[in-house]
Amino acid sequence: MHYIAWDIPPKQHPHTLSLNDSSKMIASGSAFARKFKRDDPVLDKIDKELLGRKNGSFTPGGWCSGKPRCSKVGDPTRLKPGPGAQKLRRLIGRLVLSAKFGQNQCN
Repeated sequence: MHYIAWDIPPKQHPHTLSLNDSSKMIASGSAFARKFKRDDPVLDKIDKELLGRKNGSFTPGGWCSGKPRCSKVGDPTRLKPGPGAQKLRRLIGRLVLSAKFGQNQCN
């Protein structure tokens, strides 16, 4: 669920992700990733290509309002799962159903 890249040989802290890591990060199917430098261009790529967010706008969701779309926050209690939520649901489902799930949990 969490994409983390380590230097080779591994150091004490994870590798800082950049545009060079974006293909592997996206291909991993992970819902979360770390660590990023503040305002790194890879964050803009994630916003645009994965979240459908345009510069300075909100991440699209069921609560979007205004014209152009999502230029304003509408009713924040109106939540409608989008493609990202469906992807996360499938990922969690695969993890829970996997044979190793019980073996990887704390007692």
